[in-house]
Amino acid sequence: MAIGTAVIFTAVLVCVLIFGLSHTGTPSYEVTFFDVGKGDCIFINSGSRYMMIDAGYEDTAGAVQSYMKDKGIRALDALILTHYDKDHAGGVPELLSSVPVGVMYAPDYESEKKFYSRCMSAAERNHVKQVFVDEKQEFTFGDLLLDIYPSEIVYDEEEKNDNDLSLTITMTKDEDSWYFAGDLEEEGLDMALERGLAHCDILKVPHHGAYEDNSEEFFAAVSPQLAIITDGYDKEADEEVVSLLSEQGADCYRTCEAGSVIITCNGSGEYSVRTETQEER
Repeated sequence: MAIGTAVIFTAVLVCVLIFGLSHTGTPSYEVTFFDVGKGDCIFINSGSRYMMIDAGYEDTAGAVQSYMKDKGIRALDALILTHYDKDHAGGVPELLSSVPVGVMYAPDYESEKKFYSRCMSAAERNHVKQVFVDEKQEFTFGDLLLDIYPSEIVYDEEEKNDNDLSLTITMTKDEDSWYFAGDLEEEGLDMALERGLAHCDILKVPHHGAYEDNSEEFFAAVSPQLAIITDGYDKEADEEVVSLLSEQGADCYRTCEAGSVIITCNGSGEYSVRTETQEER
């Protein structure tokens, strides 16, 4: 019986070592949610490849560029612009003018917002390849697989419903799963629910934590382990959203409280989180 126990223990130990090595030997990647106030600027580092989702405000572009310079990042492989509001697109013209960008993915509609024309002009002036997403786009980025989904909602010039026309993005690596929900509001969340949503480990909460009548249904569908809210002191997340996420069992980080949020993963389904507190900024 002792011999049998020893054999079982040895077998378990070997499995643990193999499992551990298979994950610890996997290169990690890092996702940074910059604190730009109530706005989105998300930086993804996978090995020696770099990508951004949105670029924050016009007046926060300098801080993002300083970060890239300090890290020795001289180019971006890709930029995904979810929509043309100033808190997502404001920093794009200066970004495109300061570093080479391989390709810019953008929603396929013409907005009345001023940063639509500024972004288009900057892309043309700096010879950036543009892909206007009118159907699902799938591409690999290092070890990551990304799917970009267009909105199925029609742009309304009177309503200026840019938020509901946000591109949404899923990102996976082995056991890791992410969902970046742009600024979807009620109609956009309905569209996403009808399209079908799967569980994700990490959620970029839609529209800076604004509550909608179907928010509970949406959060139940994605049921994240970790939720990031990109809110600001001038417009904090709605308490109902924070409560709903807590009820779903999600760890919630808000940039207005934590500063920039940095998440490191390696495909194992586990992650580590670092934050920049108010005192450290």
